[in-house]
Amino acid sequence: MKKYFSLYNLLIFSLLFAVSCGLEDPNIGTTTQEVIAVSASADELLADGTSRLTLTAELLEKADPNLDITFTTEAGFFPGNGAGAQQITVTASGRTAEVMLQSDNQTVSPVIVSAAVSNHRATAAVEFIRALPDDVVSSADRQTVTADRVDFARLTTKLFRDIGMPTVGTRVNYEIIEQDTASASIVPFDFTDENHESIVEVKSENGKPGVVLVRITVAGTEEEEIIEIEFTEA
Repeated sequence: MKKYFSLYNLLIFSLLFAVSCGLEDPNIGTTTQEVIAVSASADELLADGTSRLTLTAELLEKADPNLDITFTTEAGFFPGNGAGAQQITVTASGRTAEVMLQSDNQTVSPVIVSAAVSNHRATAAVEFIRALPDDVVSSADRQTVTADRVDFARLTTKLFRDIGMPTVGTRVNYEIIEQDTASASIVPFDFTDENHESIVEVKSENGKPGVVLVRITVAGTEEEEIIEIEFTEA
């Protein structure tokens, strides 16, 4: 019985000694605001697939210098880790680390970016805003259509930018602006796809021959295209 009592006392003494020596987790009670902060060099980024900004992480008073910091983004990517990479880990130089964030081709608000060290994660918000086109090119696969309310011409509108790409999902407006005896049906608007194109159909509405003009505009720009379609006797 005495032997078991001594082992029990030894165990209790060991636990008390460990606590008195401060072997508990030093991070307990430490807040993220004392460890790491992250900031972006801009609040907005054009969603053109090429624009970039800088994310900066700072190790604060309760963090050691030269730690590995993991950056993460919800949209866009880190070109330093390859196209499409949404996470990258870098070693801080002293108390700071920087990475480049590149936009993709989708508008997102907000994009949450973060920098993490150990179990502490700081966040910031960036908005990917619409990249409007610098040029609009529209064409029709046919200029002459039978006025039978079934036959149609296919109109294709393609958007271009001098640098980067227009944002996918940009709105293109269609309007019949001039007509004689003929009338035409067409959707009032459409959105560009991943090829930066909008494709719609125009066909006779009243079954009468004649000529109509279709005006094509892009929301947020002054770009305008006019296409003439002739409807002939069925």
